[in-house]
Amino acid sequence: MIGNLCMSRIHECLEHSACQASLVIRAVDHGGGDSIMRSTHYFQSSLILRGKYTGGEIHWDTHDIDAFLGARPEMPMKKLKDIVESGKFHPAIELLPELAQGPEVPTAQADYYERYTARETFQRIIINQMAKVGASAVVFPTTNIPSPTRVDLDAGKWGTFTFPTNTLIAAQSWMPAISVPAGFTTQGLPVGMEILGLPYREADLLSLAYAFEQATNHRRPSAILPELV
Repeated sequence: MIGNLCMSRIHECLEHSACQASLVIRAVDHGGGDSIMRSTHYFQSSLILRGKYTGGEIHWDTHDIDAFLGARPEMPMKKLKDIVESGKFHPAIELLPELAQGPEVPTAQADYYERYTARETFQRIIINQMAKVGASAVVFPTTNIPSPTRVDLDAGKWGTFTFPTNTLIAAQSWMPAISVPAGFTTQGLPVGMEILGLPYREADLLSLAYAFEQATNHRRPSAILPELV
């Protein structure tokens, strides 16, 4: 489920002597995290295979984007389906046609509340696993593979529905998360570490992320972009 290369890099970061002495290791569980990842992966897969996205994101995304476009007279297109029918969007944005098929009134859909309660169940699974090991947060690789090359992306090797990312866990559970630099692979590709926190504990999450960055100092300035002022 999780790429060995990315996960090994995360373990190296957590075992770093500077990190061991920081707030991060004492507060973040990385021993019971495997059981949490197995539970969330199974739950997500079973829902997605049955077509039941936990939070109903496609339902509301369509409604909200249409409302945004419709409220602006200067916009040449008033609905997502207008954009899709025009063909004026990048083919790599393969989610757009799916969004355009969403309902105008999300709560009127027969399965809307089933999806909504599924999201609640998903969140409880994660929180219960965290409570069992006394974790304030869970850490895992932001993605299961190192950053793909432009050649791979242009060739269509990875798409919206096939790219192995773990960010879906926070998005579908409605739990706060933040991704921080976790170093680089031997090929010099960046690895991200996502920290998933408890609901309404964003302040703790930011503190953990800051402590981890200060302890490991993995962030590198861009070689091609100027520093932000």
